[in-house]
Amino acid sequence: MKAVKRSVAESLVVGSLVALAIIFVAQKQLLSVLEVISPVFYLPGQGASLLSGNSQEPPPWLFHTLLGLQCILAVFAIGWLAGRYRGRSAKV
Repeated sequence: MKAVKRSVAESLVVGSLVALAIIFVAQKQLLSVLEVISPVFYLPGQGASLLSGNSQEPPPWLFHTLLGLQCILAVFAIGWLAGRYRGRSAKV
């Protein structure tokens, strides 16, 4: 049980750091980085268009909800992977 709590805590800490980095990049409007991560915004936009039935202008609340869910899922996955493989030694 202690190992499970530790891995979840590590995942949340690493995931939170990644989320803070994403927020920092978005606030600073670093255009070179935003060009690289622009596909991240494509899927929530298309999903909001499909769910609302309005392909020209999807509702902003739906777009932001989908973007938030995508970000939470990606951050948790990165945090979980980093926490899972952090303690393993390299096999040479």
